[in-house]
Amino acid sequence: MVRIARMFIILLFGVAAGAPLQANIPSSERDALIAIYNATGGPNWHHNYGWLGSPGGEGAWCGVIPNEDWSQGFRLRLDGNGPIGSSPNEITQ
Repeated sequence: MVRIARMFIILLFGVAAGAPLQANIPSSERDALIAIYNATGGPNWHHNYGWLGSPGGEGAWCGVIPNEDWSQGFRLRLDGNGPIGSSPNEITQ
């Protein structure tokens, strides 16, 4: 219940702050994000809500911060999330 309330507040703040929750990113970038999630223990992260959702919702994935209209890419913040593992090959292509 607390986690749901926390997620609602974060999503509400994102909407109020003008953060684009709908994304139109290339499938290669989406695949790279999913590879990072899978390679670094995403299911066990402290804050993994939104991840692996339907295409177009990447802007709502916790820790994915889009730049403007995604034309400049995105930032990824996983600090404090407890990622483990290695960087996947998909992010070096």
